[in-house]
Amino acid sequence: MSKIINRPANILMQILDCDMTRFDENFLNIILVNRVKELHFQNESDYFNLLIHDEQEKIIFCNLLNINYSVFFRNTFTFTILEHFVIPKILQQKSSKKKSHIRIWSCACASGQEPYSLAMMLENSIHFKNGTLSYQIFATDIDKNQIELAQKGIYSDQAIQNIPFRDIQKWFVKEGDQYKIQDKLKQHITFSQFDLLESQITSPPDSIFGGFDVIMCANVLFYFNESTRNQLFTKLKSASDKNCFFITGEVERDYFLKLNFIEVFPHSSIFQMPKYLKL
Repeated sequence: MSKIINRPANILMQILDCDMTRFDENFLNIILVNRVKELHFQNESDYFNLLIHDEQEKIIFCNLLNINYSVFFRNTFTFTILEHFVIPKILQQKSSKKKSHIRIWSCACASGQEPYSLAMMLENSIHFKNGTLSYQIFATDIDKNQIELAQKGIYSDQAIQNIPFRDIQKWFVKEGDQYKIQDKLKQHITFSQFDLLESQITSPPDSIFGGFDVIMCANVLFYFNESTRNQLFTKLKSASDKNCFFITGEVERDYFLKLNFIEVFPHSSIFQMPKYLKL
């Protein structure tokens, strides 16, 4: 496997200055095999030859490393636990303050479905309606084009199928065959381009100091090798409040469990750090 992977990795690193060594080998191999099939090549060697000579294919291959797939309310169970367990617990922890303010980081927001889902959930929360909750969501992605799409907040009718009808009516304006997020939902969300592997910064510059109560990192760690995964995990811990809730994906549950993180509700993929683990 390493022989297959190292050649395109070296080519991309030399020509595009794209560090391939941080990615999980299985993940890289899946991309390679899929491109070979899609382009109807007989073997990997033919595809390697294309990579050497075709600038556009090099760009395509690098772009495939940035997973931009996202949907609204991707895991309904997770959002239910967030609304009815996590948010009330955060407010309880902040009870000494006259007005609780919750800080959330959506680490790889793609074209915005995750932070907009969070905003809709929070706006519908009984705590928001009672005036006990204020919040700010910092949504980041390494892909500038995805951030621009997220800021526009325009989606197809197929993209909004997971959204309850009441929320479509409340938060979207229909424009032709598309649906646009209303500005009043955007006011609590700050979108920005941010590289999670940037070594000098532990949190989005717009957030100033981190201190997040919730970090959405589902399907973020999965694509990287162990060394890079540990680097990312250290950054997420550094950006978190001591009582932070980490929202992961199903594929990353084992990683958090091995680190003795506490899953707040069985199979929710929502974790908190054990008290003895220091930031």
